[in-house]
This record gives sequence, structure tokens and C-alpha cells, in this order.
Amino acid sequence: MKRLILLTILIFSQLACAQALRLSYNLKYKVDSTATDFKILKTVLDIHEGHTLYFEERAIATDSLNKSKPLTTSTYTSPIAKLKRKTGDFVNMNYYRSSMDYFKFKTQDKIDWKFLPDTKQHGEWLVQKATCNFGGRTWEAWFAKDFPFNEGPYKFTGLPGIITEIRDTKNNYSWELESVKKPGNFNPNLLETVFKQLPLEITESKYKEILLNDYRDPFVRFKILGEGNWIFETKDGKEVSTNEELKRMTPETQAEIRKNYNPIELDKAVDYEGITKKPSRKPMRK
Repeated sequence: MKRLILLTILIFSQLACAQALRLSYNLKYKVDSTATDFKILKTVLDIHEGHTLYFEERAIATDSLNKSKPLTTSTYTSPIAKLKRKTGDFVNMNYYRSSMDYFKFKTQDKIDWKFLPDTKQHGEWLVQKATCNFGGRTWEAWFAKDFPFNEGPYKFTGLPGIITEIRDTKNNYSWELESVKKPGNFNPNLLETVFKQLPLEITESKYKEILLNDYRDPFVRFKILGEGNWIFETKDGKEVSTNEELKRMTPETQAEIRKNYNPIELDKAVDYEGITKKPSRKPMRK
């Protein structure tokens, strides 16, 4: 056992000296907090020269495709937050794409961890339990002390080691570490390039305003183009091509947004239910 631990520490030390390190996490989450079914996504935590990136694994293939084909726009979409920070730091740059544009904004995400004596094996790693209250939820985490980085998925950083598992106590979100490796390809600017569009820096309050505007008028991007310049197909195969059809679809689309809104950070949730009027809406870019 002692020999295995020493070997593990040696491997970790070699990885720490590597130019880049990639941790793959399986994210299991509920889109609708009242539902019993889960969605599963493969997410990635890249650590490179003092910086950490968190994003959906699918973005790696999209970024490679962007480099091989001279496209002016990207059709890539992602349901999860994309983050960048200094490794082990609590200041995050958040990257989000709305219906109209691509944005980034800073947040201070200090987490106060409580250490517990509980330990267990996670594969070949001995891990210890810790808990915290973050984002309006209570979280239980397991971390490997022998790992030379104080990191974890999403904004969960600050423990003395790598987080191998973390979940909220109401079972809405959970991450589990699947693999640790040195990546064959690494782009430290992936979050700036994956959408073929540079993010516009805004404030967090402005971002919430954008979400509310997307809710008030979920089809604004088509209206701006003008009738005759767009057409799309609904989930049931019906073609939509007029503003009148968009108007009829809006209440149902808004209900779907409300139903499938289960943010990781509940204390920052947008109050869709409280919207009573619809302001004018202008695009943020030409």
C-alpha cells in the first residue's frame, strides 16, 4: 500500500511539472429540479502555467474544427458555464453565450470549506471529505491531498488537493473525476476562440439583464433579421418563418425556460416569474 501511494505521488509530481494537465469530470445534473431524470455531460478542467479553464469536453473538438476550416461563425452551443481563473484562485472569469452575443464577466467566488475526518478510496487515491455552503446550496466534496493542485470542477477550488467528487445535498448536481492526463492538444485561449467570436466584457448584473431580455423576447434574433431572411424548424418538424408565428410560440417558449431553469448558484437565480413588462430590445453588436 505504501509503495502504491509513493508511486501515485511520483506520477502526480510528474504531471505537475507537465506543460499542461487535463482532468475529465462527468457532470450529472437536473435541468428541472422537480424531475427525476438527469442529464450527463463530460466536462474538462485544464490546468496550464498557473491558469485553470473549465468547459464542456465537446468544445475541444469544436475548437480543432474551427482551426481546420476558415468559418466566420461557429454553430457550437453549450448548456454549462465556461470559466477561467488563476489556478487555486476564487476570482473567476465567466463566459456565456446568449441568443445575441458572447460575453464574459468576473465574479468573486470565495468558498469556506469545513474539513471532516471521513476518508475513503477513490480508485487508487485516498480521499478526504469536506463540505461547504456555496451558491445557495450545501455541497459535499471528496479531495485527494496527494495531488499537487488545489483545484476542482466549476468554481470549486481552495481545498488542499484535487476534488475527485462533489455533489449538492439535494442531488441536483454532481461531478466525479474520470481521468487525469497530459492533453495531446491544448489551447489556453479556447474560451476566446471556440465560438469564433471574441467575448464582450460586461458586469454580472448586466448579464442577468441579458437573460431577462432573452426571456421577454426569446426570438429577437430572428425579428432583427426581418421576415423573409430566416426560417427554422421546431422540435415537432413544423417550419416557422413569420413574426406572427413567433408571437404565438413565445408563451410556450417562456414556460419552457422557466421549467428548465435550475442554476448551480441558486442565490444568483434570475427571477423569471417576476417579469411583468417587456422593454424595447436592441442588439448589442452591429
